[in-house]
Amino acid sequence: MAGSIKTFWGKLPQFMSRIHNLLAPSSSNLLHQAFFKIDQRLTSSALFHTSGQNHGLMEFFDDKKNWGETVVKTGRPWRLEELRIKSNSDLHKLWYVLLKERNMLLTMEHEYKRQSELFPNPERIEKVEESMENIMQVVKERDEAYNMLETGKTGEPEIRHVRNFLGLKRYRRSVEHLLPPFMNKRYCLLHPKYNPKLRKYIALYYEKMRISKEKFEKREKIRRMKLLEEFPHLEGKI
Repeated sequence: MAGSIKTFWGKLPQFMSRIHNLLAPSSSNLLHQAFFKIDQRLTSSALFHTSGQNHGLMEFFDDKKNWGETVVKTGRPWRLEELRIKSNSDLHKLWYVLLKERNMLLTMEHEYKRQSELFPNPERIEKVEESMENIMQVVKERDEAYNMLETGKTGEPEIRHVRNFLGLKRYRRSVEHLLPPFMNKRYCLLHPKYNPKLRKYIALYYEKMRISKEKFEKREKIRRMKLLEEFPHLEGKI
């Protein structure tokens, strides 16, 4: 398709000269103006783009005026109350702006380390990450509100208890996997079928854990009493 278009525009001058010889001057001028308008529209649409001026790999680096500076002025992170009033489209755009900024800062930090120099204002990375975390929090709030309205549930993965290979219960958050549990060999090895014969040993284990907890609480109580004897003003603070 591209080759045929290039061939057409390459033969266009010869085609125009033949039409100029066959048609009257006025008709030739009108036809030439029409083709010129088409060519102008194609050229303007080809030159239109939405990329920034610093296109290419330079987008992974900071502005040149900040190179070698010891202090780079920066603002504060985005607050939750500021992000809550923005639309989903604005949050989507802001997310990619922050993502691009974080990639740039990480690249500059790596380059400064490679040159054995101090990276100016490293807290910029923390501010960008805090803003991104706040965006995720706002998106999570909106998802929960929508799910509560539609289904009556938050939509968060449920927490369930599973037994490990020792028969002990462990709470796990449901996560999407490619394979079902019975086809996952590692999962089947770590979570075999519960054996009722382990019930006695599990009860002994929980009893041991309870006794250890009681001993720890007793030691903490004795320690607090000794502290209160030495420092009476700490009453109610420890």
